Amino acid sequence: MSGTVGDNIYRASGVVASAGGGGRLGQIVVVSSDSTVSGTTSTSYTDLSTNFQLQITPTASDSQIWIRAASNGSCGGGPARYQIDRDSGTQVVESGLGSSGSGFIVLEALDSPSTTSQITYKVQYKNTGGASGHTTYWQGGNAYRYMFVAVEILAE
Repeated sequence: MSGTVGDNIYRASGVVASAGGGGRLGQIVVVSSDSTVSGTTSTSYTDLSTNFQLQITPTASDSQIWIRAASNGSCGGGPARYQIDRDSGTQVVESGLGSSGSGFIVLEALDSPSTTSQITYKVQYKNTGGASGHTTYWQGGNAYRYMFVAVEILAE
């Protein structure tokens, strides 16, 4: 199919209506780096880095925040878990890697914080192998670049 939005014969304005209400984008906040974050042997969730967090202040209490973090992860000797935390205490989404190895990690969720106050999202990780010396990484460097994105989705 080709053409321009103006070719839309179903609406005089040429604008396609959104399905089911909502969907207008508000603000977008992005954190990106190609640095490798130091590994952890902790079996409790630990902040990746004080620099690897983002803040967003919703413009309306009924806004939703689409949040996505992606990078290469690795673990040695035991499974690794990764999560996005909101305001130091609310798990938004969790994912993980199996025993020893590496892979691309994507944490993605649609959060409904119900506030117009500033929110801080952080990526955290832990090693679940239970033995010291097992290290979990969130990798940058070389061919890797990690991204952390928050997008406010306005209600209509």
